[in-house]
Amino acid sequence: MENEIKKLIGKIFDIDVLNISEDKIVPDNIEKWDSMGHLNLITSLEEDFSIEFEPEEIVEMLNGFKEIVKIINQKIN
Repeated sequence: MENEIKKLIGKIFDIDVLNISEDKIVPDNIEKWDSMGHLNLITSLEEDFSIEFEPEEIVEMLNGFKEIVKIINQKIN
């Protein structure tokens, strides 16, 4: 699942995240990760994983990759 999320982030933000440490996959380190990019990411994650995020979770996901993985794990388990 984590690699699937990384691939999605890479596709949306046009970067190669497979070679970036998970600690570096945060909005502050990715130029295209602005509010519109975040919305695109959320929409894509919801579609790919057939889940729906609460507004609070969407805001929490601004903390980066690790938080995204944690929230998705909670949703699907």
